[in-house]
Amino acid sequence: VVDAVPFSAGSCPQGHNGEGCSTLPWPKNDEVGLHMLQSVSHQIRAKRAPGWQSGAEPLKILFIGNSFTYGPPPFDREDQKSLNNLPRLFKFVAESLGKQVIQEEDTIGGCTLERHLPSNNPEGCTDASRCRAVDKFPRVGRAQQCTIPQGISPLRSSYSPCPQKLLRQPHGSWDVVAVNDHSWSLPVSEIRRNYVHPALEELAEVSERMAEQSRKAKPVLAMYMTWAYLNGVSFSTPTSGKTGCWTKGDPVALTYLSPGNWREKVKNFACQGYAIAQGAATTFSHGANVLVPAGLAWQAARGSPAIDPSCKQEVDEEYDMKPPLNLTL
Repeated sequence: VVDAVPFSAGSCPQGHNGEGCSTLPWPKNDEVGLHMLQSVSHQIRAKRAPGWQSGAEPLKILFIGNSFTYGPPPFDREDQKSLNNLPRLFKFVAESLGKQVIQEEDTIGGCTLERHLPSNNPEGCTDASRCRAVDKFPRVGRAQQCTIPQGISPLRSSYSPCPQKLLRQPHGSWDVVAVNDHSWSLPVSEIRRNYVHPALEELAEVSERMAEQSRKAKPVLAMYMTWAYLNGVSFSTPTSGKTGCWTKGDPVALTYLSPGNWREKVKNFACQGYAIAQGAATTFSHGANVLVPAGLAWQAARGSPAIDPSCKQEVDEEYDMKPPLNLTL
């Protein structure tokens, strides 16, 4: 199944907003991918996600994120509307291992996790100054009556936005909620503090409330660690990002307010991957139950070079030389 469904690593040109960049096919040897899935399944079983138990009901999983989740096609694919679609790929691989899955997604390319939160997306919102109807997206039917925050632009037909799915739980209680944030967020401490950590804390609190109301187990909140761009990032700071997606502070300003040299942290594939991995590990202290190391799997699958010592030190200094993960690549 992995061989039959191409999967791509990200590579963004200078000045790009980080949305929908992809160039390389997933390695034909699917050993690493299956190993990672099995590793994650052990973690989920340890957290007692009922839908993942053998012979039980299907695992009900909601993916919330951006283009790293819905999976734009490689640049050289003839049909540029044919998505890789990570939720579907997860379902195929899991079911090939005898695990039944019901998957849903809530995705907006190039956007932050914060824009998907229930506090920003109340059910039945009709206030045009606050929200807009999701009525022109082929993958989300108008009848679902979904809304997203007003002001996000541009919007593409490849997105599948419906933040209301989290609380609606259309198939019964979620077993797992898998989230990813913008690829610029995790290496920058002030972006983590203003965006990533508060978003996860709200999702963790909401998950607790859903469990109390349904009298079911709390959904496992899984942080999906994304991978680095093919050649790292070539510009000195993030750009201002997608309109309407950065409402709690401009990413450029927040980068200047953060310790360390951002360019040094993300200057190549190995460095950016290391910085993302360490930032992702901080989410354990803010509500995440499971860290899905997809980014590190990519680096292992592609044969990552050693991390430049200067870049490693730049990242480690942010954590007072005690980074959350002890990594050697």
